[in-house]
Amino acid sequence: EIYTLSLHDALPISPGESERFTLNLAPRQDEFPTLMLGGRTVINKDGSFDLSGIAPGSYTLNLLNIGTGGLHGLGRQSIDVGAGDVNDVVLSVTPAGSLSGRIQIDGTPPSGATPVNLTRVRIHLTVDGQNLFGPLPNAAAAADGTFTLENVSPGKYYCQVSGAPDGSYLKSVRFSQQEMLGKEIDLSEGASGELDIVFRYGAAEVDGTVQSAQGSTSGDSSNGQAASPPTASIILVPDVLNADGSGMLFGSTNSSGAFSVKQVPPGHYRAYAFEQMNMNQLQNPQILKQLESKGTEVEVNENDKKQIQLSVISTEDMQQILKLLGMDSQ
Repeated sequence: EIYTLSLHDALPISPGESERFTLNLAPRQDEFPTLMLGGRTVINKDGSFDLSGIAPGSYTLNLLNIGTGGLHGLGRQSIDVGAGDVNDVVLSVTPAGSLSGRIQIDGTPPSGATPVNLTRVRIHLTVDGQNLFGPLPNAAAAADGTFTLENVSPGKYYCQVSGAPDGSYLKSVRFSQQEMLGKEIDLSEGASGELDIVFRYGAAEVDGTVQSAQGSTSGDSSNGQAASPPTASIILVPDVLNADGSGMLFGSTNSSGAFSVKQVPPGHYRAYAFEQMNMNQLQNPQILKQLESKGTEVEVNENDKKQIQLSVISTEDMQQILKLLGMDSQ
């Protein structure tokens, strides 16, 4: 059987504005409900709408603004459809807002550091699938370190920052006087408030070389010629990843088999060299646990410069780990 979902007088829409809005109804468990093409309808000028052909189940009703400037979410409501019509649904409307903030740098710049150019710093809001309404807010900082994130739809976000000044690392992201570096920021009731972002001079550096799994950087020289040094992707994994999965640091070997990972925040890491690196696999705690014995521990303080040596983790090594865990190697 199919049912009709109706809404009456729930939205404060002025005459002539109704064409700017659309309603999307999607299964609640969908990862990207607001991107579905089905289950959508426009709102009538009197604020009412009808969605027909809805099978019984649990859904999320999303109100979207499709006006200029992209697609923006204005509200969400859980809907349970049973053995009959659902009528007189009330949907709370929260318009997109903006977040402003400022960047500052603590500490003393290292000798020879390039002049600070804060316009290279970009601030991004990232989300999980349940909050994805459209283009994600991002902004570049002005020369004085101020920035504004516009058109921030209601939802829960992570704040990520790129473009750290030379010799510095990201020390803090504070929102409403609380530390939110790598944590979820709840803007479900609307975007407002200030973001304070702090970089600090004193980033560490981890350098080293990579050797083959057999323990030689020269490779197979049985034919009388030295093989090229192994090529590898380098990754530093902190003891605890941030809630958004960030915190890993990356590098790669050069033609001599050497590598250098710069702007490393103080902390304890395990360093790995991969023949082929799969980021999805490295987000899996079970796989990381199995990899521990193949990594090299390194602890860095501010301004440290550590030297390490890594053995390549081959594609076959990874396949064996995935097989041991009963996982697909793809």
